[in-house]
Amino acid sequence: MVSYFDYFNIFLNNQIYIILDTKSSGSKDSLWTNFYSSIKSANSLEGVPNDLIRQSEYNIRLKALEELVIETIRGVKLDDIFIPEEDLGRRLCLEQHYSRYINLKKLKNYREATYINGELERLRRKGKAVDNSTQAGIVFEEIDFDTYLKVFDKFSSIPRYFKYKDNDYDEYITNLLEYLRDFFLRIHPLLDEGTIQTELNKDFEEEWRNGMLSDWRVPTCEMLYYSKPFDKLFFSEGTYNSHVKSKHFSRENSKYTELPNEEKDRLRGESLERDKSIARKEFFVSKFSQLLSVQRREAIDHVNKLQSSTREELEIDKQLEMENSGLETLITELNDCLNKNKSKGDRDSNKMEFDTDSDDDFDELQEKVYNPLKLPLGPDGRPMPYWLYKLNGLGIEFKCEICGNCSYWGRRAFERHFSETRHANGLSALGIPNTCHFKEITKISDAQELYSALCKQAKDLSFDDQNYVEMEDSQGNILPLKSFQDLYRQGLI
Repeated sequence: MVSYFDYFNIFLNNQIYIILDTKSSGSKDSLWTNFYSSIKSANSLEGVPNDLIRQSEYNIRLKALEELVIETIRGVKLDDIFIPEEDLGRRLCLEQHYSRYINLKKLKNYREATYINGELERLRRKGKAVDNSTQAGIVFEEIDFDTYLKVFDKFSSIPRYFKYKDNDYDEYITNLLEYLRDFFLRIHPLLDEGTIQTELNKDFEEEWRNGMLSDWRVPTCEMLYYSKPFDKLFFSEGTYNSHVKSKHFSRENSKYTELPNEEKDRLRGESLERDKSIARKEFFVSKFSQLLSVQRREAIDHVNKLQSSTREELEIDKQLEMENSGLETLITELNDCLNKNKSKGDRDSNKMEFDTDSDDDFDELQEKVYNPLKLPLGPDGRPMPYWLYKLNGLGIEFKCEICGNCSYWGRRAFERHFSETRHANGLSALGIPNTCHFKEITKISDAQELYSALCKQAKDLSFDDQNYVEMEDSQGNILPLKSFQDLYRQGLI
């Protein structure tokens, strides 16, 4: 039976081994072989200490672990590694890239034109007259930051025209990729950047070779509005036809047709390399966004929280995060990790279980926590302070009929659930959108009555051209449009 102090000695010795071995060889595989072989040899010792000795050894190990953690992080300044918006690596910070994206001039004009055309088509389907004044009255709504966080890695919605030989787009996608790669390496400092780059390049080359990248199956040089003499892609048929009919095109096209096939193949290869360079960056951004899905989700939740929470609620959340992110919590988490089995079998001759009956008994002693008030347990497995329990009102129950009579304990949880999926699905089942008007509404009947009232109010405020457009007959009489049309059909005016 190996004491906890023995385990810690092995752990401490291997910290020195990490520094020496990884610097000399660059490999961490031999590290774990050394670690588990040391434990295997230590397990050969006999003798089971009693509970008092075991508790003493546990305290010694905890104290030594605390000193090791303090010594390790003494020279680490997380404020120099992460900016405040990244919350010590818990969430992404893409505000600058969002600002850069919405200010890509050509792409912004395309989104604006697409939005206006969509609104005009919607008005036409409703049977309303559309003219220049109607188009001038449509205000373009740019995507918000929350939407950008959800779609920044969806490149299929961006036409090739805005990517090919566009310096602004290339700068944007390059900066976005560099940030995601840098953020990933900052939260995983032990990973080898070269290995990651090699694996991503291998995956990209395979998908590129097999035509699995749907957005890039057709090369730019084979697209309909591509001009070979100028190596340029045009957006629409009109601009392309104007280009083809120009004298400059005729002159350059004659020179291009006279080029030898080797030169044409070289120009085609350069075009394919431009495609491949952009596709590679987009592929890497998509892969890193998948690897950082947790931090991305945290960023989206943080934006939603800022939009839906009061200042007092944000202050309470900040206080709770500070209480749960201290040194004591870190030491407790490390201690719990050391208590767990290092594997579920002897894998590759370097992993083994080192669990014993006495260790199980000690874990059971740890699990017996005095909690007469049945308070919620914190991340350290201990009951939360009673004052904090009362401050958050966790003893107060809130029920929501829309969520299927689900109970929420505490005001914070109750208010947060209005933006969660369960409540949104409940409203959707009733045919009601989940807007701010329905916050604090928990009964189905109240939600339906409010929705009916809002629909009626919107209908009253909507513009009805039949009642508000006035016509004047030949005698100078002013009539509503509907009355004028009825009298005109009857031949009375």
